[in-house]
Amino acid sequence: LKEEKLKMKKLLKEETSIPDPENENEHWSNIQIVSKEDKDKELGVVPFHDVPNLLAKRPEVGHIVGLAPTDTAQNRLMLMGGQSGFFEWMMKDHVKPDIKTLDQMLRIIPNTNEAEEELLSMLPKLGLKPDINFCNQLIILRERRNEFELAKSTLQIMTENDICPDIMTFGSLARCCKTPKSVRTFLEDFESLGGRLNKEILTTLIGNMCMVALKPAAVERLLKLCVRQQIKPDKKMINTVERFYQTYRKYVISKEKGLYVPYPVVLEIRDNKLANWEKFVSYYKEWLGTVKPDLNEDPTLQYKTIKDEQRET
Repeated sequence: LKEEKLKMKKLLKEETSIPDPENENEHWSNIQIVSKEDKDKELGVVPFHDVPNLLAKRPEVGHIVGLAPTDTAQNRLMLMGGQSGFFEWMMKDHVKPDIKTLDQMLRIIPNTNEAEEELLSMLPKLGLKPDINFCNQLIILRERRNEFELAKSTLQIMTENDICPDIMTFGSLARCCKTPKSVRTFLEDFESLGGRLNKEILTTLIGNMCMVALKPAAVERLLKLCVRQQIKPDKKMINTVERFYQTYRKYVISKEKGLYVPYPVVLEIRDNKLANWEKFVSYYKEWLGTVKPDLNEDPTLQYKTIKDEQRET
């Protein structure tokens, strides 16, 4: 016990003892003040810099090495201050943008809701109204984001601005028809407006039913419509239907082997016992004999004029 008491007294003396001024000065002399930049550099922290606007008179580009990870139109636009910065510099230089400028801008901005809303909000600020080409491109970009209802709502913008849809508008809307019901509604509306189908629109509808919906009955109805409307199929339409025939046939064989197949194929086998598929196969062979497609057709024939045909004769 005496030894323990002596040890405790010794520890208390060390804790309460006054430090030597010389040792204390030596301790503080070893301490170095390090700046935040040096500390970040030591830790490998890369400082963040705002993307410079290359349209400025003296842009700060000392920290720019290159466009990474990829050199895209969106990245290049960011280097010009984005869409708002680009239009700001146009106004400073007294260059007034027109709707064609915004149409081109719509094609290079990021395909997101935020970027699209920002661009649309600039229309009234710049005193511009959308035209038919702008609206058609808007439908296509919204369809690529799988926002089909939003794409169809573009028609409301066209109505508010007294814009009459053209054949390209219906071609863009056809891309949004991913179900047999939406295809049926589209065809009814198109017919009520007095429109006439062309092979491009019909090929788009057939492609959606073939590759997205996987509905043999819907594809058969569209092939019958092709005959009624006297639309001559091109190589692209034939390849689309043939690819569907070969793909669906593989799915049926895979299901017989107990392998995985898409759910629409499972429903066709379970609910219809492949009745719709068998009807499609039967009509597909008949359809090929009826339309008699020319798969060796020269694609440059569409550019021939009446004078070219007269010279040949």
